[in-house]
Amino acid sequence: MSVRALCDMNTEGGGWTVIQRRDDITPREDFYRTWRHYKRGFGNLTGEFWWGLHHVWQLTSVRDRRYLLRVDLQAFDDLAKKSAPLPLQNEDGAPRHGRVAGMACLDGLPPELLQEVLSRLDYISMLQLEKVSARYRDAVALHLGRRRSFKLDWSEWKRVCPSPECRPGLLSRITARLSRKSEAVTALTDLLSRMSGLRELDVNVDVRPERGCPQELRRALVDSSSHWSQLEKLQLRWMCSSEPDESLLRRLCANCPRLSDVTLRGDIGDASLKVLVSALPGLRALHVSAGGDVGAFFSHLPTELNALTVSCRAFRKGTLAKLSRCVGLESLALDAWQIWYEVPMDDMEVVLTSLPRLERLSLQNQRGSLLACLPSSGLPTLRHLILTYPYVTDAELGRLVEQLPGLESLALRWGQGPTSRGLAQLGRLSSLRSLNLGGTDGITDDLLKQLSAAPLVELELPVLPLKVGDSAPRRSTPTTYTLEGVLQLRRRCSSLRTLILCERSVARWGLWSGVERIDCGPEVTEHDVIEAIRSFMDHMAVYFPKDEEKEEDEEVDERVNV
Repeated sequence: MSVRALCDMNTEGGGWTVIQRRDDITPREDFYRTWRHYKRGFGNLTGEFWWGLHHVWQLTSVRDRRYLLRVDLQAFDDLAKKSAPLPLQNEDGAPRHGRVAGMACLDGLPPELLQEVLSRLDYISMLQLEKVSARYRDAVALHLGRRRSFKLDWSEWKRVCPSPECRPGLLSRITARLSRKSEAVTALTDLLSRMSGLRELDVNVDVRPERGCPQELRRALVDSSSHWSQLEKLQLRWMCSSEPDESLLRRLCANCPRLSDVTLRGDIGDASLKVLVSALPGLRALHVSAGGDVGAFFSHLPTELNALTVSCRAFRKGTLAKLSRCVGLESLALDAWQIWYEVPMDDMEVVLTSLPRLERLSLQNQRGSLLACLPSSGLPTLRHLILTYPYVTDAELGRLVEQLPGLESLALRWGQGPTSRGLAQLGRLSSLRSLNLGGTDGITDDLLKQLSAAPLVELELPVLPLKVGDSAPRRSTPTTYTLEGVLQLRRRCSSLRTLILCERSVARWGLWSGVERIDCGPEVTEHDVIEAIRSFMDHMAVYFPKDEEKEEDEEVDERVNV
């Protein structure tokens, strides 16, 4: 079978087969490809290309010939050029196999250049490169020791070790799968134990939450933590279970005494959280996503904690008041993620009064009005307020403007209760830079006109509010603002830079959401804004076509109803 090739007949007498060319040529070719692409080849011989490992193997597989691999490196400014011919022997065409003789040439790369190459590789490729020579093994060890952050995706890491040969039969397939997982854990333990300078670690286990994290992976991380004396930030996603081995948590905290920022995503309970926060007196930020009822661990939190995020099914009764001991809190987020389990507001006034440095507050599914819990003196340090599924009246919005005049960002996500007249009071916030009204009804052109008085930089508006219980999304809502209203807002509010259109609807296949960010800066023309909005609306129409029967009864508005 004939194969097209590019031959260089000028350099040093000619006769060179070009297997790769990367140059300042347009259009540029993407070289970040899979193994299959590199085996078969890609690109165009008239531009940038890679000829293909299979073709190279076919060319060099003749044993009675001697081949040279020539590498030409040249800067774009043509001021520096280096050539390096070396013997080449490609032994077979098996994936990831082959041998390049004369490795001394590659070993001669300057150490800083070699470290630059390693910094651009993923860890899986780095481990493979480590097997090339002693020089590369030492370079990889140096690079790992200097590494400050590591992000682990378990679903990708399992591919480090190739799958063993799998014979027919269910038992053989299960054994092969377990063997592969065991080899991946061993390789991961070896890698992490060499990162003595690690400062940040992010571990994501892509499994179903109810299954939890593989026990051997959890133990491997704890065993490797004995080398992380400088670790400061740790993120474990789906790493915990409702009853984890508390001895593992204690070992992890003892091995990493400098931990100050911890994120836990998984089904973790009060007992485990108590062990964690009690063993880390220097903890300054804690972000927890638990599966059940929590709150008892609040009484063990460090008093100098700066940020706390807790997402759970429900908060235990009477536990929120214990947060008043954390006088250093600057950011507080409480989320009861099931609607019928709400954040109790009975003790919130005590908590808010005890937090003199609070700058950011986020609540979801709060029971009762937050504004009724505000201290009489207000919250002078509060700059960012996020309320999800709140019930807010027009009178309470007026009180919010009076007591929180320093707000820089406000989110009323899926708010119920306020009318356009009440929302118009937000235009009096002289420091408001970001306003999120996603899912809130009552957005009109007149309201947008009133909001233009605020120095808004970012504004989020609903497209189709969520109607719980609908079998299909509704196409008519109390939201009646138009494209012309948006354009008038942009003309009046010179500070506006970004408009966000948020769509969440209950479709026949479940909850669907879409967000479109539209640039509104002075460098963007009005025509571009119109086209971006219409394009997003057309996209929505594809996913949510109107019912033909209902369409006859609807009043057709010639204007684009956003």
